[in-house]
Amino acid sequence: GALSHAMPASRRARQHDLVVFGASGTTGVQIVKELLSERNKGHLTFAVAGRSEERTRAALQAAIPDRDAVAKIEVLVASTEDVSSLRNMAAACRVLLNAVGPYRHHGRPVVQACLDEHTDYVDICGEPLFLEDIELMHDGKARDEEVLIIGACGFDSVPADVGVAYLADAYTERGGLMHSVNTFLTVGGNARDH
Repeated sequence: GALSHAMPASRRARQHDLVVFGASGTTGVQIVKELLSERNKGHLTFAVAGRSEERTRAALQAAIPDRDAVAKIEVLVASTEDVSSLRNMAAACRVLLNAVGPYRHHGRPVVQACLDEHTDYVDICGEPLFLEDIELMHDGKARDEEVLIIGACGFDSVPADVGVAYLADAYTERGGLMHSVNTFLTVGGNARDH
């Protein structure tokens, strides 16, 4: 698969490149839509996961018109209250994308399961305290085990981070020092278009 080039052989032997945990939520459904899009066909093997196979599949079927594609997606059952289910989910993939929040309540056991199973972890969190806690608690082990823990890969954090990095570089190039940045976001369009 597309993700196998930099991973040890033990991690390349996983059933899926990616598992989307929380696929029945609004963001999870959008992630699955993107994975099913024409530009991604054949590039990644993936499954989805949630607390209930029936509810997860129903949410995907309600939002994605291609029923045949949805029917072919493997649904894993996992709950943040069941460590064994989280470890089984993490062991099934090379990368786990966590879309289950709030992360301060549900994120820690998912990260721990990924570390235990040597599975790379990505989330869409925008909760600074959770992100700081995970770094303080797991950075050393993640580095030692060569497991990636990548938080805040979501819409609410990436544009601001990229913008701040751009501004800091621009100020530095001109001999200045940036002390603070306030960001604002305006969203337009019709919700039915998304």
